[in-house]
Amino acid sequence: MLLHALHGAISETVTKSPTSRWGTASGGIGMAARTAEEFLKGLVTRPRWVSMDGRLIDDVAADPLTMGAARTLAGVFDRQHEFPDDCLIADDETGEPINISHMHPRSIEDLRKRAKGLSRISEYTAGLMGRTPDYMNMKFASFAATHKDWAGAERTNERGEQNLVNFQKHLRRDDVSLTHTIIQPNNDKRTDANPNTYEMLGEILSYVEVTRSAILASTEEGYDIGTGVYFPGGRALTPMRSLLAVWFPRVNEIITMLGSHNLIATPSLALLQDPDARPLIDAYMYGADGTSAVERAAIFRLAWDFVGSSLGGRNALYERFYLTSAASNRQRSHVFNTDRSRSNELVDSILRAGRELTGGR
Repeated sequence: MLLHALHGAISETVTKSPTSRWGTASGGIGMAARTAEEFLKGLVTRPRWVSMDGRLIDDVAADPLTMGAARTLAGVFDRQHEFPDDCLIADDETGEPINISHMHPRSIEDLRKRAKGLSRISEYTAGLMGRTPDYMNMKFASFAATHKDWAGAERTNERGEQNLVNFQKHLRRDDVSLTHTIIQPNNDKRTDANPNTYEMLGEILSYVEVTRSAILASTEEGYDIGTGVYFPGGRALTPMRSLLAVWFPRVNEIITMLGSHNLIATPSLALLQDPDARPLIDAYMYGADGTSAVERAAIFRLAWDFVGSSLGGRNALYERFYLTSAASNRQRSHVFNTDRSRSNELVDSILRAGRELTGGR
């Protein structure tokens, strides 16, 4: 997750010289596919504004907070040279090697080749860096492959169409690493309200009410243990041993689905105190009904503590197993529920009624 979050801080745009760094090896044509060394050099030589934990980072390639992600992303560039047969193809116009993620597939075989190359790239981080350059490369490759659609039905946007084509050429020939924002912050979750959302909230309420009822029942069934001290009745609480082990992870899953991307896009306290970032946060990350950006951030940070933090992960693990697993408790409930007289009598009474109706047959 950290690698994913830091990717935006270490992505950059470059302008390369048309002169090949490989000399005659590429026939005098510029080599598009960059190396790790060139990527890191670009991070150092091109200025950017990056703020983390309330402070500006001057050199994302050297700062302790970002250098690990920077080096990992740089390794992705070297990866394409380690497996050139899988990860590089020739540019359609210049013939220079470019990353396979820029391909415009024209056959099933092309799709197979691209899938193999993309697998090589993702293997480098085992998928933990979800926004390596190939992600946006493929987005713009697909846009450029359908560039006529961007001109509009009456072709009133031919300039925009050509800009798109030219930009995609820039991406593949300069081996640019793009970052992006998928969607804007969700300021009012009610705009997304639908039956599924209400169902999930109702599901949480059901768990709360069943738990409350179990506590009330156990209280009313309390008994004197023989010393004048009362214990709550255990019968109502026994099924809770297995149910809570399932409910707790499920509630975390619901919180995750409701919070969605907002859970990882919530500003920290240090960022809220940053005089440069705070005006932007107030302008774009406020909540519903006059909820301030600070109040909204606090709610999502609290939710993150439950579902995304290391503490939340340990807590979920604890709830799953501290009373043994749900499966074990279900088995124990059956084995130790030795008084089945009432349920047996209900079954027998139905069978007797059936025999009476059929004359004993």
